[in-house]
Amino acid sequence: MINKKNITIIGSGNRVRKVVLPALCKINTLNINNIVSITNPKLLNIQECKKEFQTVNFKDIVMDNVDLIYLSVRPNTISLILKKLINSFDVSEKIIIVDTPPVNFSNIFEIKLFNKFKSSYVLEDIPFTPLNLEISKIIKSNQIGKIIRINLFNNGFFWHAFSQIKRFLDINSFDLILWSKISNMHRRILFYSGFKEVANIYEPKDYSIGRTQIIGSSGDINDFEMHIKLSEYNNFTIKHDIKNYQYLGFTIFKNNKIYFQNKFNEKFQLDKKTKYRYQIYNIQKSLGIINFFQLILDQSDTKEKDIALYSVREALYDYLITYFLRFKIIVDFKLPYFKKSIINLFIDLLLI
Repeated sequence: MINKKNITIIGSGNRVRKVVLPALCKINTLNINNIVSITNPKLLNIQECKKEFQTVNFKDIVMDNVDLIYLSVRPNTISLILKKLINSFDVSEKIIIVDTPPVNFSNIFEIKLFNKFKSSYVLEDIPFTPLNLEISKIIKSNQIGKIIRINLFNNGFFWHAFSQIKRFLDINSFDLILWSKISNMHRRILFYSGFKEVANIYEPKDYSIGRTQIIGSSGDINDFEMHIKLSEYNNFTIKHDIKNYQYLGFTIFKNNKIYFQNKFNEKFQLDKKTKYRYQIYNIQKSLGIINFFQLILDQSDTKEKDIALYSVREALYDYLITYFLRFKIIVDFKLPYFKKSIINLFIDLLLI
């Protein structure tokens, strides 16, 4: 018998209806207990779930057997909903998950409300997509050596991209970030660790053409089929498998030979009128949501307060550097005595 966990979802907007619910319905160890409408209750017909959900008002929430709470509301109302939950229920054994960003800047000093819950996470799809999880494995296996540069060509948006870059580099802060204007339409965000440039994001973002390149000291990873033939150099290329207008999975080649194949259990129908790469990006994100929640469910009964997902601390860092980028330059050196960056020390104070 499957031991299911119960989840209450607060919010019933487009992201919940079109992205999150269709993904969560595919997790057979998760039961959707309540869906709460911030405004008036409504009937949600989710075709992917083959089910209708009747939403309820906050006052009608039944929280007794709930294990997880997923909060999908505007950032400026997150702290208000957290307070209502804390004042209405015993949340000390509940896992809270919120969307990015986890707070609005005007409510930044209320970020410590997350401490009231058993554990807290921020739902960031990108680092947990099937493709990015495999890329992370290649990086950790040291097959491309030390990462020298990550380039996101029209393939990254602020905090989503920042979380991805930090994961690949295995760091929790950047020493210097510059946002430079190339033209009215084109800009570049440069990231430095120490005195070395470690990543670039080229704007504008356009996921229908976006590409990723990771250059290491002894190899590289790319998704534009750039094949490099050099001795003692590992060239990984990514190809998405499409047949009869269906997205079937992806293949990673190492030095022109198949290294890894991910054949999905489900065939994803592609719309002929929309660029395939944009649709693939969204499908990968949906699978990233499933992976994210599955990781929580697999370890929810452990004694660990937090598992290595995407923490409120990490998400707040990515949000803050996005917020401060309006000044075009961010300096966030690590302070030797504390061995933490200035912004991370500030976050420590906020979470006390």
